[in-house]
Amino acid sequence: MLLNLTTQFIRFCIVGIISTLLHIIVASVMLYGFGKDLIISNLVAYLFAFGLSYLSNAIWSFNTKPTADNFQKYLASSLLILVVISSLSYLIKVNHWPNDIGVLLVALIIPILNYLLLQAFVFKHLK
Repeated sequence: MLLNLTTQFIRFCIVGIISTLLHIIVASVMLYGFGKDLIISNLVAYLFAFGLSYLSNAIWSFNTKPTADNFQKYLASSLLILVVISSLSYLIKVNHWPNDIGVLLVALIIPILNYLLLQAFVFKHLK
């Protein structure tokens, strides 16, 4: 059964919020509980959040089975998102715009772009 787009998007947003909270918790535990380096802490936290996000979006948001194919597409779309974030940040920097503008643009554009990529490329259903 295909979910309607509103339900799908709301679930996608909920998964994003939970994954972000998981990242914060894992990074904080690594940093303050185990005394690990910031880079290591964020890397481990990212891996936990990435795994949760992939599985939750596949199963719950997009109502599909996790497969090697859609995992590879999910990874590719995540790398594309990283390129877009880096590019936007670079444009903000070279144009000497305030950092807050860069953060705001990323916060507004990336979730929508990410949802569209997941919906159209990663978890698209055959009709």
